[in-house]
Amino acid sequence: RAVWSHALVTFVDDRKIQVENLRMTSDSTYWTATNRIATAQIKEVRFINRGKGAMVGMGFGFLVGGIVGFAAGEDCSRDPNAFLDICFSREEVAEALGLTGALVSAPIGALIGHRDIYLIEHEAATGTN
Repeated sequence: RAVWSHALVTFVDDRKIQVENLRMTSDSTYWTATNRIATAQIKEVRFINRGKGAMVGMGFGFLVGGIVGFAAGEDCSRDPNAFLDICFSREEVAEALGLTGALVSAPIGALIGHRDIYLIEHEAATGTN
């Protein structure tokens, strides 16, 4: 999961660093040939996926915009004798606001990103064999 990805590594002393190509084993963690640390020194690893965040934001914006648009639309029964018969049906307004919501929410979702957080649990030393 971590190879070819950006990760935010938090150490047990709460220091944080951004790394690429993280590789973890039960006893050691490394991100380049020269950067190696004991896995016991790591508290958590976070992956931030901007593309997935954009997709989630787009879906949320489309859903909210569609619901608001459907509520704001009118029940159009067209009058053939009317001079200027402008009426936007519930479906038309829902579609327009849904697409607008998706377009507005996609960059916001990308900015926030989707976060996967992995907490590293360590066994406590008991001093017994």
